[in-house]
Amino acid sequence: MFDEFIDEFIPVPRLREYLMKEPINVCKVADIIYYARAPLQRKRDALLKLENMNIPKDRNSAWDFWMNYRKSVEEALSMMDSKDAVFVVYEYSLYENDIDSEEWMHGIFSSYKAALRFASKDYDSKKDETDFTHWYVIRLWRKEKDESYKDVCDYYIIDNELCYAEFDYSNEFHESGVNGELNIPVHYKPGDILMADNYPFGPKEKFVMLEIGDNQDCCCLQALSRKQDGNWNVGAVKHGMMGDVIYPRISALYTADTYIPDLSDSEDAILAEVSELVAGDEKKGSELWDKFNSSDISSDEKMWKIL
Repeated sequence: MFDEFIDEFIPVPRLREYLMKEPINVCKVADIIYYARAPLQRKRDALLKLENMNIPKDRNSAWDFWMNYRKSVEEALSMMDSKDAVFVVYEYSLYENDIDSEEWMHGIFSSYKAALRFASKDYDSKKDETDFTHWYVIRLWRKEKDESYKDVCDYYIIDNELCYAEFDYSNEFHESGVNGELNIPVHYKPGDILMADNYPFGPKEKFVMLEIGDNQDCCCLQALSRKQDGNWNVGAVKHGMMGDVIYPRISALYTADTYIPDLSDSEDAILAEVSELVAGDEKKGSELWDKFNSSDISSDEKMWKIL
């Protein structure tokens, strides 16, 4: 029923195929659209199309919640034409495997279009450089009645496309897009080694699945991973608790795909060992989760002792 949306907004083929066979609820489809790293106007159009579908009652929960997604997007798009406002362009960059971005303020503009022209020109001058990833935020400061300016909306430009709009006030519903925690069923099995791409907000993350649980709860997917400082940890995949926790972030479920470990690499060798020990057995994965969670696994050496 929702195949066209899954096909458009889920990039990993195996997950696409799995979700097309699962009777998922419309609210999860709305989440898939809203949190995706995709052009904002394309997401708005998809949400409108979803709203106009004749959806069976048993697959149409949380209507009042997800119906706000499109309204939020359209409000952000309309605010681009604000007159009593200024638009400030920021660039954020990540070098190699860094997790903390560097920020530069490039300028203040009287219109969104002028700010976007600058960001696009700057992007074009750097797009062929390969030693860093970067994105732009156009921040809207709106003039208030007391003559002050209030920061009300951030527009995220990724690869020259407006992908997210984040509101900085909460008097009405405005769900975060760049920090959204996608909660959908997945095809993973205990022992699977996966890699997720945090582009542009962070480096790629490798992890091995320990538990799948009921494949519904937000904390059910538990994985082992290594942080940039070399320390190992276990955490919930849907909450972005693999490797280093970064903000902003995009859900790992969009990009996580099978990874073949390089056994000459110390991190990969441990992931492969854990994968072999678990080998699809949820009980073994849970036993390892308990062991890891109650032990000091701060280094490769200590990990090997536990294994």
